[in-house]
Amino acid sequence: MFFDEHQNNRLIGFFEFIPFAAMSAEELDNLNFLAWFFQSHKSFVNPVSNFNGPCLGGKMNMLGWRKCMKPDERVGLYLAQPKITNKLSQFTDFVSRGHRAGEIIGRSFEKMANNAFQGNHKLMKKLGMPSFGDTKLNEEGSKFAASSSVAYTYDGFFNTPHEDKRDVSDFAYVQWIPTLSSTGEVATREKNFNLTGGDFVFPECRFRWCGGQLNTDISPCNENVTMNSTD
Repeated sequence: MFFDEHQNNRLIGFFEFIPFAAMSAEELDNLNFLAWFFQSHKSFVNPVSNFNGPCLGGKMNMLGWRKCMKPDERVGLYLAQPKITNKLSQFTDFVSRGHRAGEIIGRSFEKMANNAFQGNHKLMKKLGMPSFGDTKLNEEGSKFAASSSVAYTYDGFFNTPHEDKRDVSDFAYVQWIPTLSSTGEVATREKNFNLTGGDFVFPECRFRWCGGQLNTDISPCNENVTMNSTD
């Protein structure tokens, strides 16, 4: 747990590092599932990193629900229709597993930071917002729903210092999963995991994660694998 001494010891963030060797069989299975899930999702969307001003390299995708920009449309899913049309059966199988991904991430968020999780969950329930794993509106809400969309990065994503000023929540939940760039599989030492750099930098107070209030940036890394994250 880290605090900002220049702002009355305001909470910066809580970080937990979990070695693969310390994970249970269920936790490892869930991690492998998430790696597969996000790797599969790449086939059905276009990267949004080209529209992400702070991005300097790598790619970022969005998964879940977004506000629509077209007349007479309110909300929609992040999808690329031509890509779905060409892989309809694979897409149908993929979306059927969205609830599991949402539950894995939601459980992990709740376990790590229950108060922050409950704040997100209650807001979604109050406003009737869908979870990122829901395929349509008005589905029965999961007790682990905490976000209508998630961002995930890959291929050595890094960016400049920036602020997420429009975030509703004070805190963001971020999960890092090291993956092989070639396959999207979880990268371990047995698979020649070797990464240097890739630091998560908080330039204004030297170390920080609290999405909407101070600048953050991710530095480039030199790797045999790529660090992926979900936000």
